[in-house]
Amino acid sequence: MNGSSDQRRNDSHDDDLGLGIVDEVASTSRSTRPAKSRGWIFGVLGLAIVIVLALVIFSLRSSSPTNDTSALDAGDGISNTLTLRSGGIATVTTSESADALAVELAELPALDESEQFVVWAVDSEGNVTVLLTSSGGDETGGVSPAADMESIHISVETDPIPDSPTGQTEASVDLPLDPQAPQEDTPAEDEPADG
Repeated sequence: MNGSSDQRRNDSHDDDLGLGIVDEVASTSRSTRPAKSRGWIFGVLGLAIVIVLALVIFSLRSSSPTNDTSALDAGDGISNTLTLRSGGIATVTTSESADALAVELAELPALDESEQFVVWAVDSEGNVTVLLTSSGGDETGGVSPAADMESIHISVETDPIPDSPTGQTEASVDLPLDPQAPQEDTPAEDEPADG
């Protein structure tokens, strides 16, 4: 075995015994088998991620309110205009066909930098949702689905906005809106408006 390199090369071919197995094994790539396994794993992992994301998006869309102002454009919309204690107006519009509720704030006075008008929606279970906030400019916000909403409250809150209303109520209205009710509410006489 101390021969030349040509002799050693010939000796390695002698191990083949003419079956061609050594050449075949040497010419095949080892990476083809693991690549198929990795591809299959990535395919299953990708499918699982897509399914989980679809479930999360579906549950979020069906369980949480969305900023939907379609009640403003609905043919069956019922509106009620509320006069805020600090000044300005809020128009609350509901639509049964769109299952939506919208609130428009307008003509609001300027507030301190740390204060905001906050529109709260309260559902049948007592859960409170912030529909919109405004530091004094005109704003519009809404929610859908709105069938479970029982009332709208508007208050002035300081930053950061709390989880539920803590400030004096500027205006409120019970839902659903009554089409026979007066279309404009003013603050109650026992609670005079500031100003």
